[in-house]
Parts: sequence; structure tokens; C-alpha cells
Amino acid sequence: MISNMDLNEISTQLMYTTTPIFTRNVDSSVSTGTGFIFSIEQSGNTSIPLLITNHHVIKDAQIGFVELHLLKDGVPSKDTIRITFDNSIINSNKLGDLDIVALPIAGPLNGLLEKGITPYYKSIDSSIIPSKKQIEELAAIEDITFIGYPNAIYDTTNKIPIIREGITATPIWNDFMGKEQFLIDAGAFPGSSGSPVFIYNR
Repeated sequence: MISNMDLNEISTQLMYTTTPIFTRNVDSSVSTGTGFIFSIEQSGNTSIPLLITNHHVIKDAQIGFVELHLLKDGVPSKDTIRITFDNSIINSNKLGDLDIVALPIAGPLNGLLEKGITPYYKSIDSSIIPSKKQIEELAAIEDITFIGYPNAIYDTTNKIPIIREGITATPIWNDFMGKEQFLIDAGAFPGSSGSPVFIYNR
């Protein structure tokens, strides 16, 4: 068990939205990156969990896996479980021209639950994506927080990711280069790709 932790605190919950990604590529090289869990809400209080990452993180993967914490005594433990994937589901789940892929993971998660294994994670959903009105009300410069596994560096004992900060380098409301995108100024390194970016003002 990871001690001295308030699971109701929002920043603590944000840590558990992410997972490291490890792949073995078709050329036998090994790559790492970051992914996060996003849930699409359905009717009847159900949701579809997806693993979101950058397409370039896993596009050359032959096989890969992510790690999720295991729930023990009602809290996340230091023990983890691996969920594997292969290249058969990568390109078919790329989101158009975006460098983003959304891998369905409901099957593997349900398989674990059927075996009595309960993974612990927190998912992001559409409720925390700012609306157009909220975006227009943001300042030109905002502090941002991103969470991930730069250069595969993280707390391998407690299995906790690295939390880093930066600022918006271009206004979120001003489509950079005419596209729905903006730049950030932050110390991002290989392995950070796929990290979720938040405005977290405690």
C-alpha cells in the first residue's frame, strides 16, 4: 500500500490517470511513452475506457504493454498488472490526421475483473475538457501541469509518474497556425509524449 495519501485530493487522482507504455518494435528496438485513460460516457451509467497516447509512440510497435496499479484493501498498492496490446489494433484506432490513437481496453479490464483482479486507475472524461466559452475566458498565459514518464523515468518503487509544469506558449483560444492547437513551453523529453496536459490551479 502507498501510505500518506489522500485519494480525494484532485492532484493525487490525476497521477492515477496515466500509465507508462513500453513497446518492442518491428526492428527489435524498445520504445517508451506515456498514455492516459479516457472514458466515453454511455447511457445507463456505463462508460467505455480508452487508452490515449500519441500515435508516434506506438506506430512501430509489434507488441507493447501498459501498467496499472492493483487495488488492495480499498487503496492502490505498489503492485501493478500489465495490459498488453499488439500492432493489430494500432492503426485502426488512429484518430484521423491527428497524432493520437485511442486503444479500447474494456476487454482486458473486464478480463481482469472476472479473474478477481481489480486494477486501480482514474479516468479523464469530457466533463473536464473546457468548453468554447471557458477557453475564451482563459488568459493568454496559463500555468500548465503535465504528467508522464520522461525518458522512462518515474518512481519505480511506488510506480508513480513524474509531474512537471510549464506555461502556454501561445494562447489556447488563438488557433495556432490556423488549427485547433496551441503550444506549451515546458521541459518535455522523449517519453513525455502522450502525457495529458492540465490547468491545475489548486
